[in-house]
Amino acid sequence: MYRAGRLSCGAATAAVVAAMFVFTALSARADTTLASCDESSFRAAVAAGGTVRFSTSCQPLDLTSPVEIPSGLTVTVDATGYPLTLDGQGTTRLFTVTGGHLSLVQVTLTHGRVTGASGSYAQAGLKGNAGNPGISGSSADSGCGSFGQANAGGNGDPGGSGTAAGAGSPGTPGGDASGGAALVSAGSLTLTSATVTANAAHGGTGGAGGLGGSAGVGGAGGGGGTGGRGTTNPLTQAECLGGGPGGNGAAGGVGGTGGAGGAGASGGAARGGGIYVAAGAMLTLVGSTVSNNTAVGAAGGPGGPGGAGGAGGTGGYGGESGGGAVGDKAGRGGQGGPAAHGGAGGGGGAGGRAGATGTAEGGGIYSAG
Repeated sequence: MYRAGRLSCGAATAAVVAAMFVFTALSARADTTLASCDESSFRAAVAAGGTVRFSTSCQPLDLTSPVEIPSGLTVTVDATGYPLTLDGQGTTRLFTVTGGHLSLVQVTLTHGRVTGASGSYAQAGLKGNAGNPGISGSSADSGCGSFGQANAGGNGDPGGSGTAAGAGSPGTPGGDASGGAALVSAGSLTLTSATVTANAAHGGTGGAGGLGGSAGVGGAGGGGGTGGRGTTNPLTQAECLGGGPGGNGAAGGVGGTGGAGGAGASGGAARGGGIYVAAGAMLTLVGSTVSNNTAVGAAGGPGGPGGAGGAGGTGGYGGESGGGAVGDKAGRGGQGGPAAHGGAGGGGGAGGRAGATGTAEGGGIYSAG
């Protein structure tokens, strides 16, 4: 979501912005005069309090991090007669007021930017376990079976099914962003004949949902047992000259179902592309212009893909036929057992839903009070 804001504030419009916007007189006390546009000198002068003036124009004076105005600090930056543009270079907020009192006179605040932290990617779901393989059929002894053949080999047992996989975890939400040029969480900010322009607050992108886990494969079917060898029963003299047939191979196990993808998280909200004023804090605008600032809510994270279904287990092999009788009464070999079909593959997991886009409020100024 995207919202741009423009606000030109004078005596007639200040009360429309928020009930806490009032008019105050500025102190005339001069404590520091700067002759350069050096960032470190400016920070030191502001930290000392009082009134900071300039004897040279600074267009711009670049800032690399926010200037802090803590509780107990009262300072006025007066650029009358020497144009002053404080530039965040699109990488940083310009001022953070956390209880002190800051007044800016004929100062331009531009290219301040604050971006919410991106949400983190979620963990993938746990993998499913493979099915247990089937037990092979037992080999037959050489005793007589039916139809003058030796005993048949035993049939294999079916393979076990693969287990389903776990779902991916949801992503974490993107962080909110407030006050591209200035954040007033406590205390006060007064702008007199100042300009706040081309600043931005961007919410953090929502984290992506985790990949669904891969399902377990089906267990292999058990092989058939070997048929018995043909022989003559030494006790009964019964002739089983043909070898016994091999046992049947068993079916492979069914593959497990893939895990569902995790849900994507919501994008971070953006409030006050130019200035954010917390409840209980104060913003005063006197003949100042707030224009072309933007607040942009971030996109939600994508849902995680569903996990792959497990492959079906392989079918068991047919057992070998038993050999025919040897010696003066040789028999024929038995028939081998048939191989079994493989198990069915498991279904893939469903993809996770995408996260919602973050809201955007107050392109120029947002007041929580």
